Amino acid sequence: MPAKLDKCVEGLQGKMNPRTKKPFTESERFAICNARLKGSSSTDEELAQKYEEAREQCINKLIFSGEAKSVQEAQSIFEGVLAKSGYELDSLESNLHYL
Repeated sequence: MPAKLDKCVEGLQGKMNPRTKKPFTESERFAICNARLKGSSSTDEELAQKYEEAREQCINKLIFSGEAKSVQEAQSIFEGVLAKSGYELDSLESNLHYL
């Protein structure tokens, strides 16, 4: 990973997601930092919201289609898809229809 990405992810460690009032997950931190490094002008809160929306959409689609039998299984699949997308939220959202 680029040093800038590592430093950014480390800097978000322990910071709270304003919507959930819980610390950002590792995937959220990577997605936020990747968007920052790509020049996004969105705030961390907006990026976290975008992550949550993509996550919920993916989980609902996986459970409805029967590809996942539980929320935990769907979450695991989502994390894998997010990692494969390079933690790029825009790329992830445009490819959710393939699930």
